[in-house]
Amino acid sequence: NKQKEIESILFKLKVTNGVPLTAAMQVYFTDSVYNVMDSLTGVDKVIIREAPVDPTTFLPYPGQFGVKDTSFYIGTERMNRLTGAQKILVRAVMNSANNGIPNVKIKAHQALDLDFKALVRIKEKIEL
Repeated sequence: NKQKEIESILFKLKVTNGVPLTAAMQVYFTDSVYNVMDSLTGVDKVIIREAPVDPTTFLPYPGQFGVKDTSFYIGTERMNRLTGAQKILVRAVMNSANNGIPNVKIKAHQALDLDFKALVRIKEKIEL
């Protein structure tokens, strides 16, 4: 509600992929009825590598993940386009390597975890 007091926003994104599928992900900012106003990376996608797979079991190695840790800076110009944004949508399209040959297996406990943070720099008035 006080956008004029915000100088910039740094979005930090950490994705931990425990699934043996590569993901191409995008984050969208929308209004209250889900009309897309802007996206986090523009036309690019965030590519998250698959969890490494054991060739004998076709399951991901226990405790090994594909990890993507990145940041995105949004300055004043882009923030103006986000005025009125109320929701964030995450879209991930997942694909297996080598067109699914050999087949990979996924167990119920395997997941793609998303840690999304925003660090806001605020203009501060200092009275002398």
